[in-house]
Amino acid sequence: MKVDNSHNESRALDALMKVMRASDDTETLSPEEEASMQEAGTRHDLFLLASAERALTEQHVPLPDIDAELEHIVTACGQSVPMATAEETSVKRPHTVQRYVLSALIGAAAMLAILIGYHFWFEAPAATPQTHQSAQPMIVAETAQGQTMTIHLGDGSSITLNENSRLTYPRTFHGGARVVRLTGQALFKVSHDPNHPFIVQTALVSTRVLGTVFDVKAYQGMQTRVALVEGRIIVSDKGGRHACSLHPGQAVRADGTGKLMVSQVNTDMETAWSEGMIYYDNRPLQDVLTDIAQRYHLAVTYQSEDLRQLHVNFATHRDATLDETLALLNSMGHFQVAHNGALLTVMPQRE
Repeated sequence: MKVDNSHNESRALDALMKVMRASDDTETLSPEEEASMQEAGTRHDLFLLASAERALTEQHVPLPDIDAELEHIVTACGQSVPMATAEETSVKRPHTVQRYVLSALIGAAAMLAILIGYHFWFEAPAATPQTHQSAQPMIVAETAQGQTMTIHLGDGSSITLNENSRLTYPRTFHGGARVVRLTGQALFKVSHDPNHPFIVQTALVSTRVLGTVFDVKAYQGMQTRVALVEGRIIVSDKGGRHACSLHPGQAVRADGTGKLMVSQVNTDMETAWSEGMIYYDNRPLQDVLTDIAQRYHLAVTYQSEDLRQLHVNFATHRDATLDETLALLNSMGHFQVAHNGALLTVMPQRE
């Protein structure tokens, strides 16, 4: 009788991914998932494996797709299990699942071990291209208030800078990675190159991609936000302690503590600025006014704390004046924004 191992494979893979992506090795598992972790040390080894992946990501070392490799290994193990009777399956199934996990762990660990060893033993020669890239003249592109700029790189990638932003990049990329540094906000459309990952460095996070479309918002003194439109990216904190993989329609926030917070987002809202619009979809009023205040170098105060979390839908042209923008906001009702010098004051709507 043929045995369907798809449930076991899925359960083993889910448990692997859950532990791999946890921030520590005490992640709570269901009883079925726990059964996949019975081998002594498996859970901790998985966490160490994930930590190694994050550390190498922070050092800009090209990594294999660990998620895909684990899935491939688990599936291959499942297909190699011989046919058995129902009675035999009921006895052997826990051990079979455990073998999936251990085989996947060993396979993935071997990949990283080889990668780590290669990076260690050839660290000096490999550093030469990076040194050459660092030694060559760097180009600095800056935008002023109300200005945007699109930069076309030699590798086919394009970067659109938002206002009050700064991008530093080499004239020509050399070495194993294409590295740029951003302060402010930019929309990246990266040309695919599996041998040369594209890395965006900001003050709080590092974003690693092969080819994709994503938005990075990293103004000084504010939370850093990375939103993915197409493809897949890995975002890690500067200390290399935490990392996460994003799928289209997701964004990650970093506030300087090292913690990364992932959420679902409207990518049209995240990238509207690159098409000359300002667009907020069901966002707290505080977020809207924080952006407006940052743009016009103003401070914001609230007469009622409840107004901070009042959710609004709001859109306007980027070239609208401050007075025009505030008039549109005030026409929504529920609140009133007054402008006095360098201060915006938010108050309940007058009766």
